[in-house]
Amino acid sequence: MQNIKAKYDMRYSTNLPLELSYHIAAYIKDVHKRQLAPDFTITLMNNSLNNMVQCLGGLERISTTSTPLSYAIHLFQLTYIFILALPFQLIGPLNWYAIPTVALAAFSLLGIYVIGLENENAFWQEDILPFKYFCNELHEEILSITSHPMPTPKSWLLSTENQPFATTYLNQGRRTPASQLIKRKEDELRKMLKEAGRQVPLRKHLYKERKEEEKKKNKSDRKSGTVPSAGAGPEGENEELVP
Repeated sequence: MQNIKAKYDMRYSTNLPLELSYHIAAYIKDVHKRQLAPDFTITLMNNSLNNMVQCLGGLERISTTSTPLSYAIHLFQLTYIFILALPFQLIGPLNWYAIPTVALAAFSLLGIYVIGLENENAFWQEDILPFKYFCNELHEEILSITSHPMPTPKSWLLSTENQPFATTYLNQGRRTPASQLIKRKEDELRKMLKEAGRQVPLRKHLYKERKEEEKKKNKSDRKSGTVPSAGAGPEGENEELVP
């Protein structure tokens, strides 16, 4: 019988996020003890955990801090007294139109009063803040980040797809990857940078000219009754210019 009581004598946590932070702290301590991460990484993990606990405390203050009781009672009484006194003020000038007028005023004032009560605690209903959506988005992002190994500078810096001057030069002969650019002399690289800086205004000018030609062509096609194809540019220009 004692074993059964011990089995079912479970103490549930009154603050689940705080208990989870204890488990995370124990995990960080174990990682540091087994020397699975450098000291600066352990420090960053502890700092992040402390920031999360501070955020938890701020959210708890928002959740537990409500409007003073005296203010809530006074606002409740004042709202209903005004609504009850409103028909006697409007029955003379409005006659029967005072009924829908009072109903509309009561609906507006009571709606504002209830909205104010709901804004006191933003965590008591799921429709106020979409917490499930936030958690699902964070879960998907964490899974996406951890599903790939951490990139090294060599994997992307010296990749053939890393072409620093590809979007700057107008000719296609300048699509040189960074793995070949680092083998060139410093004077040659500075010269290429200077030429690239001079061609930026030229690309913007050509981009504006192309847009103007596209507008003129679209107007002429509309007048003639033909429908221009999507993304079609002037004749002889197949490469899109990006400012």
